Amino acid sequence: ADTHHISLILSKLLFPNNKVYFLATSWGSLLSINALKVNPKLVDGVVAWGQIAKDCFINEKALKALEESKLPRDKLKEIRLIDKNNFTSEQMKLVATSLKKYTNAYINKDAKKSNMLPLIFGIMTSPDYKFKDFRNALKNDCTGNSDLFKEILNADVTEDLKSVQVPYLIIQGESDLITDTEMIMNLVNSSKNKYLYYEMVEKMGHIPDFSTIEQNIDKLKIMTK
Repeated sequence: ADTHHISLILSKLLFPNNKVYFLATSWGSLLSINALKVNPKLVDGVVAWGQIAKDCFINEKALKALEESKLPRDKLKEIRLIDKNNFTSEQMKLVATSLKKYTNAYINKDAKKSNMLPLIFGIMTSPDYKFKDFRNALKNDCTGNSDLFKEILNADVTEDLKSVQVPYLIIQGESDLITDTEMIMNLVNSSKNKYLYYEMVEKMGHIPDFSTIEQNIDKLKIMTK
């Protein structure tokens, strides 16, 4: 509701003569598609990195990657026994930290490290952010919020993505296992929706390579001309 209301204020009241876009990552991608469910023409377009769509975190590819990793077998067994409708914060911390440490699901360890200085400078000099926002952006940890994880684990917005009515560009990392990248590719291709686009970035996981942000914003501008 908040995402919808804020977007209405931006598009209708503050910037009625400008195009308004959603730029979203991970959880933000779920907020974006949920806002479009309420109002399909709420914004002029969306760029979503690491789209939360269906079977997130605990899916066969993620489990297979953990199985082939150096994750201790007792931890793997514990993860396989997790009930998506009845789990603890500690169990989800185990899943998230295991994927971060033992796989390329979050950050591809073979990739060239992104230059974080522009992000740091932007946050530190913006009147909209405080130091705690910078710290939280780097930490990127919501494992203590069981309600949030329950919504992500049980999310299925595949049909909503297939029916978007504004240009919607999904950027998926090649090694992203939070949402299966191959599943997203098949979803876009089978949708036959002229507004739904997909692009895979090599050597990128769930966390976006910030060097791709400007170029994908440019692509969205072309799509919405």
